[in-house]
Amino acid sequence: MAGLEGRVAVVTGGASGIGRAMARRFGAAGMRLALADIEAEALEAVGEELAAQSVEALRVVTDVSDVAEMEALAKRVATDLGEPHLVCLNAGVSGGGGPIETLTTADWEWGIGVNLWGVIHGLRVFLGDLKARDAGHVVLTSSIAGLTNSPQAAPYHATKHAVASIAEVLYRELHDAGSQVTAHCLCPGLVSTNFPTGDRNRPTALENPGAANVDAAAVEAMQSAVREIFSRGVTPAHVAECVYEAIETNRFWVYTDDVHREAIRARHRAIEAGENPPTNFGALDGY
Repeated sequence: MAGLEGRVAVVTGGASGIGRAMARRFGAAGMRLALADIEAEALEAVGEELAAQSVEALRVVTDVSDVAEMEALAKRVATDLGEPHLVCLNAGVSGGGGPIETLTTADWEWGIGVNLWGVIHGLRVFLGDLKARDAGHVVLTSSIAGLTNSPQAAPYHATKHAVASIAEVLYRELHDAGSQVTAHCLCPGLVSTNFPTGDRNRPTALENPGAANVDAAAVEAMQSAVREIFSRGVTPAHVAECVYEAIETNRFWVYTDDVHREAIRARHRAIEAGENPPTNFGALDGY
């Protein structure tokens, strides 16, 4: 892609899954990378992999829900690499599952902290400079779950709907200002990643105290089924290529498959008609 070689890309959640694949793709395009993630070992591993391919990759262990750590990330990028041209606010977690009445405040705080505040903090620390230079791209990772709804995933759906809305508002603001900065909203369907095991990064302070009383065998059976479903998804490399092509063509919506199109249409038809929400479509339907 013309104009990206030698420029700086920032990717949060860059140590695994979609973020790692985006790092590889942008590195292959000749970009210099700043990767942020809460998992230090995984972050170091992807950095070493990229270095072996002669890709410059700054690694900054970052909790995106912490405003001070995001501010520190922005300072490290500016000091060590220079002005970013591409900012991918991609870090995300499931945020806790189950019927709404069983969710704890900690479940909500965890999901909102990473999925929503991580985006808010990222925009605050990076967007102003991009607009001042009047060039660049911002990719916000929402989800098909930000355009549809399914049971027992309220924190995830709520935060991903919010991210999609923020992305649309950002697009309109940039358009109305005549800015050359372009916004993109990534809405992956199922992707074959370790996302279903996101609890591994859940802070101790935000653990669900009731989890110890849950039937461990039942939980493992459910998690095994979810992992199997996600294993049927597209590859992270495919998602990264979709993002790359969207940047190349200045396309706002970034989809990774066509599986969920009818679920999106059904929801929108119900909204337009003032009808009750459809109950036969959800984020996992079609797989």
